[in-house]
Amino acid sequence: MGQASQQDNSQLFKGMGIALVAVGVGYYFLNGQEAPAPGPIQGVANNEVVASPEASNNAVIPPSGGTAESDQFKHRVQPTGINNGPVTSNTRVNTADNDPSQMAVNPAAVAAETEGEMENSTEVEIPDAELKLPELIARVEPAVVRINTRSSDGYSIGSGYVVSAEGLIATNYHVIEGAKEATVEFVDGTRIDVTGFRHYDTELDIAILQIDVPEEGLTVLPLADELPQKGASVVAFGAPHGLSFSTTEGIISAIREQEEMQNQLQLTLKGTWLQTSTPISPGNSGGPLMDLFGRVVAMNTMQLATGQNLNFAVSAVDVQAMVTEAGDKPLQELSPDKLETMDREVKRQLARNIEDTDRGRELLAKTDEIWLVLIYEQSSFDPTGRVREMIYAHAETAVKRSGVNLSFGEPSGDASVMIVRLDMEYARGGAAGTQEVFVDAFLICEDPEQTTANKLVKIWTAEKSKVGSVAPQAVARGMVPQSMNSTLQRFFNKFRAAHARAGRE
Repeated sequence: MGQASQQDNSQLFKGMGIALVAVGVGYYFLNGQEAPAPGPIQGVANNEVVASPEASNNAVIPPSGGTAESDQFKHRVQPTGINNGPVTSNTRVNTADNDPSQMAVNPAAVAAETEGEMENSTEVEIPDAELKLPELIARVEPAVVRINTRSSDGYSIGSGYVVSAEGLIATNYHVIEGAKEATVEFVDGTRIDVTGFRHYDTELDIAILQIDVPEEGLTVLPLADELPQKGASVVAFGAPHGLSFSTTEGIISAIREQEEMQNQLQLTLKGTWLQTSTPISPGNSGGPLMDLFGRVVAMNTMQLATGQNLNFAVSAVDVQAMVTEAGDKPLQELSPDKLETMDREVKRQLARNIEDTDRGRELLAKTDEIWLVLIYEQSSFDPTGRVREMIYAHAETAVKRSGVNLSFGEPSGDASVMIVRLDMEYARGGAAGTQEVFVDAFLICEDPEQTTANKLVKIWTAEKSKVGSVAPQAVARGMVPQSMNSTLQRFFNKFRAAHARAGRE
């Protein structure tokens, strides 16, 4: 690998992890605060290569009668239609010159019992001049919803916003992925069950949900029908790390088409994506990205953890297309069987996997220096660092016994990087507080023969494996079962065997 790219690569590996703005479940990134262990060890809360801010799944779901002020849920704010006058909770925005026949969703597709409620909605025109931020926020909040979901993995929280007077809610797909049931909550505390979904697309990361329309009607956010200009001011609404109804400002940094997202970032995504400088964090996913006229220009979806302010939102043009298609779709109930799991390993990897190819084996055989990095889930309870220390030591030994040099300090420009990931999960059976210890690992290097701008490739992988269990009292004192030593030795011997085999071929 060239010296010029090494700094970027070290930044990549140190920042490894996915934050899926999910406003839904899982891909966030936090720095671990536990005791350090030998070598470059990075604490993370998500181990994917691209950080997609997602909905937090660590909140406690309060009783259904709880108020917005007392709830521990994490909101996401979605902007609503804007007008020269104040917007109330029964305000409706129509982007088609107030012509109901031009709405994205055909009213005939809506259940008859909602017709009365729809009549209570009022239409709001887009202002002629840009709004000041306080006015924009005041107008946006009535259309924002917090989405509370329950799945086999527990409870999680995301965001969404109203896109039609018929009760359609737009959000990121990863917010409802695997959900068994969901509710939406408005800023005034009103809660409504999600009756099902109309449409979704995992490669756009967009889902259109259905709720019953309340008697007072709904506030609807207008979707921009064209892309914003580069440099335009935008505002993101959401709940970063559970800080409800937060607002951040920025600009449109660039407009990226799917080919560029695929070639430059190795993300298998569709659609048009807006790159913004607007800070977002886990909890912003599914929230709207607004212009200063009160139009949704995009939906906050993910950020890259390998740089500063590299935030991405799927365009409102793509959201509008999904809303239009949803009008012809039958209502389907929420079910893990119907809400397929996203292939996050594919969608968020920054290194192309070539380990089973001749080129991959050739690069593995040529590996003569490895920079070893251990990253771990923030939830892992290892106060003394003993578990991390043991894992790092076994990885280090396996590399040395393979005849490969270890990087100390600044790695050379040709060094490969071995990422070892630790995840300690609480066991469902056995003594309370017992953690099961899981480890996986992979090796990345730079391949100058790659035709894309991103030259990083993955040339070896050891799948996630359980290597032992630790009791809370023991791990608190830095005591680890000796049986883990033999298990870890077998695990890292996989690298020794693969490296030797590649050298013979």
